[in-house]
Amino acid sequence: SAAGTYAVTATYAGDANYATSLGSTQQTISKATPTVALTTLSNPDFANHVGLTTFRATVTGVVGVTPTGTVTFDYGDGASQTTNFVSPSTLIGHTYAAAGSYVVTVTYNGDSNYTSNSANAQQTITKQTTVTTLNAPGPAVVGLSATFTAQVVPVFGGTPTGTVTFDFGDGTTGSASIAGGTATINHTYLTANNFTATATYGSDATFGGSSGTKAMTVIK
Repeated sequence: SAAGTYAVTATYAGDANYATSLGSTQQTISKATPTVALTTLSNPDFANHVGLTTFRATVTGVVGVTPTGTVTFDYGDGASQTTNFVSPSTLIGHTYAAAGSYVVTVTYNGDSNYTSNSANAQQTITKQTTVTTLNAPGPAVVGLSATFTAQVVPVFGGTPTGTVTFDFGDGTTGSASIAGGTATINHTYLTANNFTATATYGSDATFGGSSGTKAMTVIK
């Protein structure tokens, strides 16, 4: 039965010597406080990876009385979600847009038998690993513009932002913004030689930095 205030009545049915009688009293049954636990099932946890960070909310009540109702997850990044609680535990996934350390709180909202209760945990979200590939036509010709293209690809998908720095190997550098995962820049070599060009992606809030190289032969 549910928590609440109940009228309890005791009735004596009588016998050959005694008449029937009754007595009553008020009995208050209080809600129980359940134990709430929050755990993370995903490791490692990368930003902007759909479904990667999965949380489990466990609510434990008294023997024989199953908690029902809803649980609310506050992910610590300004987002929250309420879902039906399915005993003994409920799973839910969340996507973090940026790397960082977040305090996640799960609140069991109570039902007719149980009060609300909550638990929290620290969740660290790291930047996704990226791979940068540098491409350029070869050989390049002294005095003619060569086009360098750096492609930045995250391991788990998504679109990096920010800039790529190009070191052309001849003592000069340049930078270009990423558009659609690619940064493009032109460079003119002034001397014939063999150079090693390097493209370095500097990272953003979601994606980690990486670099790629390409051997360049420059002819007259």
